[in-house]
Amino acid sequence: MKRASKFAIAAVVLIFMSALIGVLVYKPKPPVIALPNPNGYDDFVEATKVFVGVSDWPPLDLDQLRDAVAQNTNALALVRNGLKKQCRVVIEYQEGSETNYLPRLAEFKGLAHAFVTEGKLAGKGGCANKATPS
Repeated sequence: MKRASKFAIAAVVLIFMSALIGVLVYKPKPPVIALPNPNGYDDFVEATKVFVGVSDWPPLDLDQLRDAVAQNTNALALVRNGLKKQCRVVIEYQEGSETNYLPRLAEFKGLAHAFVTEGKLAGKGGCANKATPS
């Protein structure tokens, strides 16, 4: 084989390998997704700010259930309002970004407990059909 043809083959192989490595290494940025406006997630976050936790949810008597629900009326209303809207969360594609969401998860769990408490109150009060008023 002539030296020029060996050089051409080597050049083609080098170009192909460079392109293959470029394809394997290249990580495109995730698409920018527009958040809905208004965003229901914002209401959920606001609800966590006015939420009043109760240390021991399950064994509450009827009066304690009433107090817990009364203290969280605003938080429950904000969540219900947020559920009527589209909801999206900004996702950060960075190492360690999950630490931003874990505390929020615990706060949302507290809101879920408030809804359970409201349901228990409605059930104990003989109004099981009104456990989730609109």
